Amino acid sequence: MNKVFKIAAIVALPMLASACAAVPSSNGYGWLNRSRAAESVTSNAVARKTGTACAENIVGVVIGDSSIEAAKKDGKISSVVSVDYDVVNVLYLYGKRCTIVHGN
Repeated sequence: MNKVFKIAAIVALPMLASACAAVPSSNGYGWLNRSRAAESVTSNAVARKTGTACAENIVGVVIGDSSIEAAKKDGKISSVVSVDYDVVNVLYLYGKRCTIVHGN
């Protein structure tokens, strides 16, 4: 019985520590992490519309589309001015990444 328990522990430990729902961010990978980042796409500073697209990662299962194209479609944007990212990670088990596009 002791040998079975040791084998189970050896197999389970890498799975528990594998960060299967970790979402990359500027702060690295943490147990509890929230970060925001922005990218300027053009020198045009005026943006009249905003679109958001989010994807969630629950224990390695990704739900949603956080692409720039999905955010453009959400805000009915044809010309992108800037792109923001909002990232949340909790205990490597839950992650959420939102892409926020500003444009016209």
